[in-house]
Amino acid sequence: MKRSFVIISALLMGLYFLGGCSKDIKGPPRDNIPPLVDFVNIPVEGARFSSDTAIYWYGTDVDGFIRYFRYAVIESTVVGADPQAYAQNSADSLIPWVVVSVSLEDPGTKQTIKMSADVRDPVRKYIASYIFLQAVDNLGAKSVIVNRLFRKNNHFPDTRISANELKSPYVNAVTSTGVLDGVSLAFSGDDPIDYPRNPPPFEYHWKVFGPYDSLNMVQIRNNYTESVFVDIYGDFYKLHDFYKTVRSLDTTIDTTVVPPDTTIDTTFNYILVDTLRTGNPYGNWGRMLKVDSLPPGLNHLVEESYNPLNGSFWVTSTSANIYDVFKGYPADTTRQEYFLVWAQCRDDSKVPDPVPPFTFISVIDPKFERDVMLYDMTRYGGTSDFNYPAYTSLKNTTVKDIYGRFINAWKPGSFDTLNILKKDSIQISQIPVIWGIIDYPKWKCTQDYYAAGAPKTAEAPAFKLRDVLKHKIIILVKDSPSRLMNITSTEGLAVIEGLSAGMSAWVMARSPFVSDVQSISPVRTAAPTTYRQFFGIDQVVTTGWVNLIKYFCTGTPEQCPFGLLAQIRIEDFIAAIPEKASLESQYPTLRTDTTLLGTRYYWNPGYGILACPYRCSDSSIIIGALPEVGYVEKVAAAEPLYLYHSLHGNDQPRIDPGCDGVWVGHTANFEGAVTAVRYIEPSAGLFRTSHFCFSMLPFDSTSAQTVVNTSLDWLSVQPYIGAGKMAPMAPHGSFNELRQTLRDLQEQQRKGLLPASMSGE
Repeated sequence: MKRSFVIISALLMGLYFLGGCSKDIKGPPRDNIPPLVDFVNIPVEGARFSSDTAIYWYGTDVDGFIRYFRYAVIESTVVGADPQAYAQNSADSLIPWVVVSVSLEDPGTKQTIKMSADVRDPVRKYIASYIFLQAVDNLGAKSVIVNRLFRKNNHFPDTRISANELKSPYVNAVTSTGVLDGVSLAFSGDDPIDYPRNPPPFEYHWKVFGPYDSLNMVQIRNNYTESVFVDIYGDFYKLHDFYKTVRSLDTTIDTTVVPPDTTIDTTFNYILVDTLRTGNPYGNWGRMLKVDSLPPGLNHLVEESYNPLNGSFWVTSTSANIYDVFKGYPADTTRQEYFLVWAQCRDDSKVPDPVPPFTFISVIDPKFERDVMLYDMTRYGGTSDFNYPAYTSLKNTTVKDIYGRFINAWKPGSFDTLNILKKDSIQISQIPVIWGIIDYPKWKCTQDYYAAGAPKTAEAPAFKLRDVLKHKIIILVKDSPSRLMNITSTEGLAVIEGLSAGMSAWVMARSPFVSDVQSISPVRTAAPTTYRQFFGIDQVVTTGWVNLIKYFCTGTPEQCPFGLLAQIRIEDFIAAIPEKASLESQYPTLRTDTTLLGTRYYWNPGYGILACPYRCSDSSIIIGALPEVGYVEKVAAAEPLYLYHSLHGNDQPRIDPGCDGVWVGHTANFEGAVTAVRYIEPSAGLFRTSHFCFSMLPFDSTSAQTVVNTSLDWLSVQPYIGAGKMAPMAPHGSFNELRQTLRDLQEQQRKGLLPASMSGE
């Protein structure tokens, strides 16, 4: 009973107190306690750095949380002797605070802080700077400002310029809206002492001067550059100067006096800088351009870096594209001249490279002043070859002679067949310097005609980029079933750059992407990506004609129905039929002329596995058709022009005995397949191209001349090279894919990865 009374009393007392307490907090309001902040132990007060270093701190707030930290870096010469007084007496708005936000993911207690170095003597002198630090809590209360002193010196950075070698010229572009990148440059910096790894972003100042001829370039090299030796402190030494180094220190202490007197005797070595080689411990050699000393006659500034945000010439971009570099220097014909590129980087302490590099580049200004360039990739005759265009005397100018007449009939006097070029040399290697010879006289080359066999070395292209850009149209002929047509080559790149500048191209090629097919059945070959993008061809189908001629069977008679050493002849192309009847007036039916087949093409006489006679022993023609013409599968935007017409029509493939033990027939039905197309760049009509699986050689001159006239008229519609000069306004289209393809090829060329010739085995 007593126990129950105690419990009930306790409950009643509790209810009494609960009922009598107010819900409001009484008493004076509690003040917000400011947060605390301080630096961690490392790096210690007065620490010395040669690069921007991560600084750590910590902060606490007992009655809330820290919303952000802020810090300021101020040189000691500004702060004065009492940093705490400086912080207290300076207006908050005059202190260059940097805010560091705090979040759950980032406590904001670490920053890599930029400090200044002496740009005049950055290695020997340390600049002292105070870091002021403060924390601000969620209610806006600020901690006491703390500070710590650090010192920083700096070493000089090195600058590098990435640009084409002189042997790989740029193509001048008027604006940035086309495929061409103009003069594309790249810059980089290095600061190996301060930043052995992961250097910070550099700033760059660059200039481009020009144009110059070769004499101007030599004049600048000889008179406005000099070799200098720069030691680790940034001091300059010219040739024949002496560099002073400490050899020994002798210390003498006189203890007879109070305090003791200390004398230090220093002995120096004097080294002639001319004797210092690369890798010495004292500094580095460099070639310095006297960029501010160029006389008015050479001080042709094309463009200089500029930062619109602060009005200075220091920029953070590591690349630049310069357009219309010949502005103010007009010309009517294509020219190739030189330009000077100079660049200087500075590091995160604003210390610049003391010996900025420079380099010369070459740029072509295309004017397209001539009409048609003809490149002959045909292989002519020979006992190991099968079917190559040539007269009966194996004359190696068949393509030049016949096409020259076609072109001059289209536009009289436009194609030069007479003025034979002199022998030429071309640099094919930079280090060591190697030159290749191009024997133009042997191949009867002119300013409008070039032959694949002209270079004496496979490392030299038959023509240069400048040769292409003098013309409005380039025709490429490969009228032979072997020898590849490699668009991914130095010559191919020149064609692609020409198209990117607004030129046109017409390719006539049998078996363009395979050579001596190791198959006795048709082979489907994908066109290279570059070729698909610029010519509208997706795939090419070839017959395998060469391998059937070399048919060799080692089995039993049942396994070898054509014999052990049979020759199987499957040439069957006898005509190209217009894809539409409405095209007949412009693209008439082309029928092979058996007389021209016998005279313009080399047929290996005799019989057997390596023979390819044109006639039987009774003088009758064995077949009278052209082999290995093939057909294409086009992209959607390409327009079909001609269809394949076979000797066998739509007959099923079959092989039958012919004369003198030769078997004739066909292994596939190509009848009606597309064998010629034309293509307009779909985005803006930047260029026009055409691809034929055959040349004009086996057809009568009247029909062939009509096709040439129609094709050259169509290819001459070139809105962006108006009247043979760069148009004032470049096309506006979506060229990302084409531009990237061109850049990839140019990068391969810079790395020396492209073969020289389009004509491969």
